[in-house]
Amino acid sequence: MSDLDTIPLDPSRLPSARPDPQPPEPFVLTFGGGTNAARAANDAPQVRFGAEEVVDADGRLVAHELLFRWNTAEQPDRLVPGEFRVAAMLSNALLDGSVSGRTPSGLHLIAMDEPTLLGPLADLCTRLGVVITLTDAVSVEASMLLRVAQLRARGQRFCIDGLRDPADPRWLFAPYAEFCRLDLRAIRPDWLRPLAQLAAKRELTVIGQHVETMNGYQSLAGAGVPLFQGSFISPTQRLAVDALPGCDAGVLARLQQLLADRVSAKALAVAAMGDPAVIMRLLLLHRLHAGRGAPEAPSVAALIGALPADALAGWLRVLLLAACHGMGEGWAPSVRQQVDRYRRGLRSPGLDDARNALAIDESLWIFLRRLCHPRHYVKTLRHPA
Repeated sequence: MSDLDTIPLDPSRLPSARPDPQPPEPFVLTFGGGTNAARAANDAPQVRFGAEEVVDADGRLVAHELLFRWNTAEQPDRLVPGEFRVAAMLSNALLDGSVSGRTPSGLHLIAMDEPTLLGPLADLCTRLGVVITLTDAVSVEASMLLRVAQLRARGQRFCIDGLRDPADPRWLFAPYAEFCRLDLRAIRPDWLRPLAQLAAKRELTVIGQHVETMNGYQSLAGAGVPLFQGSFISPTQRLAVDALPGCDAGVLARLQQLLADRVSAKALAVAAMGDPAVIMRLLLLHRLHAGRGAPEAPSVAALIGALPADALAGWLRVLLLAACHGMGEGWAPSVRQQVDRYRRGLRSPGLDDARNALAIDESLWIFLRRLCHPRHYVKTLRHPA
C-alpha cells in the first residue's frame, strides 16, 4: 500500500448538481502537502468540523449543533453555498468522525438555507434524525411552509432560530417545530420571559443561545428557558479526524444517474465496485442506517438494497459534494491490484465453472470487504508499513 498524503484538489473531480460534475470556482482548494503545509510528511490527512453543546439546567448533554469548517488548518474566508456546508458536516461528522469515535453524541442540529431545504439533503436528514435549524435566511412563504410541513409529516424535526419578538412572522413555523432558539445577544432583556412563555404555549422547547456569562445564564433560567448553548456552557469544539479516502466523482455521478433511472441494486453494485472508497462509505452507511447489530451484507447489491432509495440519493449527493477531495488517492489503486490478484488466484481449474461462480463472487466480496473496512484503513494511516 502506498504512502498516503494530502494532495491539491483537482477541480475536474468536484461535483455539481448534475451527474457530470462541473465545480464552481470557490471549491478549488488545497489540502496540505504544499510549501506552506505545517503537518509532517507522515501525518494522516484529516477532515474537520465544529460542534457546540446544548445542555439542560443540570448540565446534562442534550444535543450538539454541527458547524462547518474547512478541511485545512487555516479557515479560508470564502462564501460557501449552503448545500456544500451541510454535505461537509454530514460527511465529516457522521462518516469520517464515526470511524475515529469522534461523532458528537446526542441530537444533531444543522442549519439549512432555502435551496438546501428544498433539496435531497433535507430528506436525508429526516432519515438520520437530524434537527434542521430554520435560520432567518429561510423566508416565510407558502412554498417554504409547504416544504416544512411535508418534511414534518415524514418525521423531520425542526428548530426555529433567532426569534426576536412576538410579531416575528417566523412563528408560523411553530406548528411544525419542536425547538426554538432565543439569541441572548439579540433580544431585549424584557422580551425574554414573554418569548419563552409564547414558545411554551406553542409547545416549543426553548434553547437559550450565546450564553457567555453567569448573568446571561441566570436571565434565561429565570425566564423559564430549559436548554442552554454558548461559551459559558461549553466552548466550541474544533474537531479534526482522520480522513477516509476520497471518492471518485465519476463513479458517484454514474450511481446517481443509475438510481434516477431506477435500475436494480445489482446494476448499482456493478457501478459501485469501480471505486473501493465508495464501497467503504456503503459499509459505513449500512451500519448507520441498519444499526450496529445488523448482520453483515452478503454482497454489494445487498448492501445497496438495504438502504432506502431516498437515503441513498441523499448520501450520493453528500459524497459528490464533500468526499471527492483527493485525500488518500493511492489507496484505491492498491486495493484494485490486490483484488485482481486474488481474483486470478481463485480462477484456477475446477473453480471456473458456472456452479462455482457464486462461491467465487462471495470470496471476492469477503476479501474486498476486509480491505475496505474503514477501521482497518484508519489503522494504516496511523501505522503505515
